Amino acid sequence: VNFRPTNGGVKINSNGEFEVYAWLGGIYGGWIKFDCNVSATCVRTDWVPRGNRPASVFILGSSYFIKPPKVAEEIKSPTVTPKSLTPVISIPSKNITVSITPLTKPLQIGSNTNDVKTLQTFLSKDKTLYPEALISGYFGQATKKAVQKFQLKYKLAKPGDSAYGYVGPATSKKINDLLKKQ
Repeated sequence: VNFRPTNGGVKINSNGEFEVYAWLGGIYGGWIKFDCNVSATCVRTDWVPRGNRPASVFILGSSYFIKPPKVAEEIKSPTVTPKSLTPVISIPSKNITVSITPLTKPLQIGSNTNDVKTLQTFLSKDKTLYPEALISGYFGQATKKAVQKFQLKYKLAKPGDSAYGYVGPATSKKINDLLKKQ
């Protein structure tokens, strides 16, 4: 994909939304239009144009990084406390909280949501389940294989079952229970 073709060129606005056109070469190539006014052509990134970066960001070459908050001592054992519907990990005597959103919807090949990112983040903690550890938000074959390994490990589904490789109620419940324990 050429993001800077003649007669086109992708721009990223201050909201991280792709705008304008890119060119896809090859036998099935053509113009790709990006427009977040139409959900089917909307692409967003967490990359922010240089002029719109917060003060806590520093630049190294063409990449940028967010400076982490300073923590005086190592965090050893966080405790999980529910806060409305979203559990929050609270760390005693520290002013740091990290939201963990429980899985709420079924997930399968082709799903592309924040729930998939939560699932991938959870699965990536166990290299035997998900050695690729890709946190993309897209439920592809690698994520499906990791879900299948997880289901076998906890006896939730097996090959031949309709739920095998699909994150339905039983798999979601087990993952959410384990997330709460972390």
